[in-house]
Amino acid sequence: MKRYGWNIIIVLTVLVLSCETASDIRLRKGATSSVMTSFVYPDSVVTVNVYGTVSVLDTTRVSDLGNGEVRLNVQGESATRYVVDGSHSAKFGYPDVKEGDTVSILAMFGDTEMSAKTYIPTRPEMTMIDTMYNTTMDRMYFFIEMSDAPTTPDYYQLILTRKYINEKGHQVKEAIECNYYDYLFYQATIGLTQTFIGLFTDETINGQQYTLKLSIPVADIWKDVPEENDVAIDIALYHHTEDYYLYARSVASVESYLLLPVFMSSNVYSNVDGGFGIVSGMSCEVETIVFNRNKTE
Repeated sequence: MKRYGWNIIIVLTVLVLSCETASDIRLRKGATSSVMTSFVYPDSVVTVNVYGTVSVLDTTRVSDLGNGEVRLNVQGESATRYVVDGSHSAKFGYPDVKEGDTVSILAMFGDTEMSAKTYIPTRPEMTMIDTMYNTTMDRMYFFIEMSDAPTTPDYYQLILTRKYINEKGHQVKEAIECNYYDYLFYQATIGLTQTFIGLFTDETINGQQYTLKLSIPVADIWKDVPEENDVAIDIALYHHTEDYYLYARSVASVESYLLLPVFMSSNVYSNVDGGFGIVSGMSCEVETIVFNRNKTE
């Protein structure tokens, strides 16, 4: 059994949506065609994305809302950024966002006004990670022990990525497709698309220590890696809000059954008032394991 040092990395998520004509969209009753998205992490740049009409016919372009302003409020402290015509985002450089903080965002563009509110979940805790190489199956198994708070419903996501130096000397970082054979993951994804695989709740493990289980083919770990180089595997455990969980589940359902882009269906969950989209706080804990070929072959 091995213990490795914690490496905290913040992953900013930006959703790119597209536009053509407003008539291509089926929005839920009471919503407009404007879209706002933002994923807020502690001690990180906050990016707010704003879009006009969105189309199912073209996934390469987005429309503008024109000139406007975006206001970010963290625990009563406000900041404003102005967005010019042709731009789709406002960036707030490292505001003082901490675990437990309440965050609200207001976007104003002419007659369009969108707002949303979220909070920053506490940082999740992985207490131990163990690995096992199955030579018969030629797979690397991961056992991730985590702690869950007993007082609140919680929503998590477990994602693995690999980092290596390719033959040209450039660093490559990409997600790894895992076999999430723990029943918690099946409960969360119910056999839908792989887009949000690794998402689960604490409904059946509330307040307990629990060991999550997954595996990766060894061939996938070493794919395109030069003979002399190692591979670093980042094991990231995210703590999400319920809004993100509902959004992710609804997007997975839409992509699986309707084959439509993210915000093109009235079935996709939204927590944006006066528009459409998702604003959610997140926190993350990451552990990095470095493999060399002598240990996995």
